[in-house]
Amino acid sequence: MYRNAHWYVLIIALATLSGFVPTYFLNFDAVFPRHHIHMATALAWMFLLFAQPLLASKGSFAAHRILGWSSVAVFPMLAATSAYIVWYASGADIVNGGIYPKLYWYDYWMLPVMIGFWVAGIVWRKDVAIHQRCMLLTLIVLAPPGYGRAMFFYILYPMGLSFHDIYHPMIIILLAVLGYMVYRERNRFWPTRIAFILVLANYLSSWLIADAQWWVDFVTWFALPVEAYVPVPR
Repeated sequence: MYRNAHWYVLIIALATLSGFVPTYFLNFDAVFPRHHIHMATALAWMFLLFAQPLLASKGSFAAHRILGWSSVAVFPMLAATSAYIVWYASGADIVNGGIYPKLYWYDYWMLPVMIGFWVAGIVWRKDVAIHQRCMLLTLIVLAPPGYGRAMFFYILYPMGLSFHDIYHPMIIILLAVLGYMVYRERNRFWPTRIAFILVLANYLSSWLIADAQWWVDFVTWFALPVEAYVPVPR
């Protein structure tokens, strides 16, 4: 299944990046430096995830190892900028209700999960099957905010639907992808199975916190104060 992993990475990356065309690429001069740094680290990580299996498939294992260790610099920057973006915006967004409590429920769960898969990929780097799946999953669990935006801009908005309508199809698509991976692997590899279980648990529990005041209170306490938040000019 994974001998063409670089093409899977490319498809996921393009689907994710397409969601940021209206808000980032077409709004490039207006966004803040934190967004540029975050996008640069995300692009670098996607490039690494594309190049690594491609190099391995060509037998360039020395280049694969050298490039692989660069992830020690790239991934922590991606994780840090992702966490900062979520911390900066979540307090101001979540008080608006609607989709935001569920979106940040996903983000607050999946950032640690993404980091966990990267750490596991380093620890199990000599087990090719586990290593490859862990690294691929760092991209898969991070993809919904991107392709969810793409669904809104290119499908839901032209149909007259709201941004608040993206959550369920966004997560169901992710569960379908992970479920298909588990099925194709015949449930043999724990990273994919754990990812599916965690996303499913997050989705089911999101129904409980959609109107939970304690979750709103926690995020507004933890995140940047609402009065300090500066939105991106449109």
